[in-house]
Amino acid sequence: MTMLLSPLLVLTLAPLLIALVLLGYALGAARRGRWGGALSRLLTVVVLLLVAGLFGAISLATHGFRVFTEEAVAATVEIRNLEPQLFNALFTFPDGRQSGFQIMGDQLYVDAQIVKWHPVATAIGLRTAYQLERVGGRYLLLDHEQTRPRTVYALAQTTPLNLSDLSRLTPLAALIDAEYGSATFVPVEDGARFAIMVSHTGLLARRLE
Repeated sequence: MTMLLSPLLVLTLAPLLIALVLLGYALGAARRGRWGGALSRLLTVVVLLLVAGLFGAISLATHGFRVFTEEAVAATVEIRNLEPQLFNALFTFPDGRQSGFQIMGDQLYVDAQIVKWHPVATAIGLRTAYQLERVGGRYLLLDHEQTRPRTVYALAQTTPLNLSDLSRLTPLAALIDAEYGSATFVPVEDGARFAIMVSHTGLLARRLE
């Protein structure tokens, strides 16, 4: 797996660099009094800057997403019981980062956001990507769900832009084939280790021996 940023960075910088070159030609044409050529180049510069801005915004909105082609490990989790309906979950992510969470409940709950791109977008380098969103606890009994304390933590990185909002405000929606959430939950057992897997069908938890 790789971060989604790399192809988007290229798609942001390429039109930006071309725009800078064309801007130089436009200024040169203007100095020579060739206003028609200068204007056409300036219009092209504006279009290229808009394209660069769009892909730059997508880069910000998808920072923290990871691409995958087949089933992949999103994180491994080790459970340690502290007391009844209270446990610690230690997450280890593919990049080596670790985060621990003290969670209340009978089960561990993890959800994620998954984005599938339109074939046009995949042709320019974008791939199906995911981001783990939240981790929390889940009670077995509905009465406990309604009356006992809930614990929920963010797994996603904070970004200046939200992908869903960006797709509503820009032409980005045309590039997205599907955007959906997926979740998995597993019973809590002291010392248990799980791999949180992501695939095109969503999340699943696989117990590790």
